[in-house]
Amino acid sequence: LEKQKQRDQSNRSNETNEKRKIRLENQNQRTKSNRLHETSEERKIRLEDKNQRIKSNRLNETAEERQIRLKKAKELTQSGRMNETEEQRQIRLEKQRKRSQANRAKKLVEKSTSNKLNTQQQNSSNQLNATEPNASCDTQGMHDFTNNEDITKKNKTSISSLWPESISRNLKEDCLQKFLQKMSMAALSEATCAVCNVRTHTQKLKKLPVSKIPHIHLLKVPDALKDFIKTSQTSAVQYADEH
Repeated sequence: LEKQKQRDQSNRSNETNEKRKIRLENQNQRTKSNRLHETSEERKIRLEDKNQRIKSNRLNETAEERQIRLKKAKELTQSGRMNETEEQRQIRLEKQRKRSQANRAKKLVEKSTSNKLNTQQQNSSNQLNATEPNASCDTQGMHDFTNNEDITKKNKTSISSLWPESISRNLKEDCLQKFLQKMSMAALSEATCAVCNVRTHTQKLKKLPVSKIPHIHLLKVPDALKDFIKTSQTSAVQYADEH
């Protein structure tokens, strides 16, 4: 077998593109013919062997080989989708939709089973606690019974609320009230500070009488600046009139 393998590798390294194409076509035809005549048991064995080989190869591949494999798979997928007909596209999307539904149903069943197991374990624990000797007083017993009822109700609620439910009216009203509070004119209004000339929300500003502003003389506009503003305005008006 080893010598046969070496001869095959040598022949393939020396074959032309035409010979390689013919060899691959013949191999594909033999494969199709064998699969047409195989039984269900043989098909199952073949697929299991194929899956095991794929898993083994992926476990032993390096990070670089994995990246190359994923890149090739992505390119093949993109090429196949570009060349598919509308009918093939609809079939692919339908299969994808069915797989998604099956996965969602499986997750729901697993979640429901997990919740039921948790409920059964909780009930068993409650029963064991109830049969233990030296029980506490009636008040403590009633308190534990109430807690157990609450836990059971929560578990039942978690089981029955697997499917999406409508949003409650109270939650809608609370969200709307918060929205109105943040988007009201009082919350959005802005003003400019007369001291630091910073614009910010009105609610953050602190009102202060002018007489109590420290160093208020520093806020007065110098005469030189006033004259400059007047001169600039006059020049602008003259320029506008001339042009």
